[in-house]
Amino acid sequence: RGFVVFHAKFAENYRLYSRSHFVKGIELMILLIVYEIFGQPYRSPVAYILITVSMWFMVGTWLFAPFLFNPSGFEWQKIVDDWTDWNKWISNRGGIGVPPEKSWESWWEEEQEHLRYSG
Repeated sequence: RGFVVFHAKFAENYRLYSRSHFVKGIELMILLIVYEIFGQPYRSPVAYILITVSMWFMVGTWLFAPFLFNPSGFEWQKIVDDWTDWNKWISNRGGIGVPPEKSWESWWEEEQEHLRYSG
C-alpha cells in the first residue's frame, strides 16, 4: 500500500486539534498580552521581546501547525471550500440526533459530556 495524503477540511482540523493546539495557543497568547500590559513597567520593549520570543514562537506553532502541515492547505480553491464548510458547521444548530461533524453545538456538547458525570 502506498503513502496516503489527503486534505483535511478546516472544521475537521479544528475538531481534531482544538484541545491540544488551539485552546492552549490562545490561552498562552492572552497570558503574554496580559504580561505585556500589566508586567513591570520599568522593563524595556527589548527585554519583553527577549523574554517572550520563545513563547510567542510556541503560540504561532500551536495555532498554525495544523494548517501548515495539512496537504494542499494553501490552495485557493481548498481555502474557499474550507471556508464554506466552516461557515456551515458554525451556523448549523445542534440538538438531538445532529452529529458533531454537522454542528459545532453538537461537537461542543460531546466535548463537554465527560464533565456532566465527573464530580
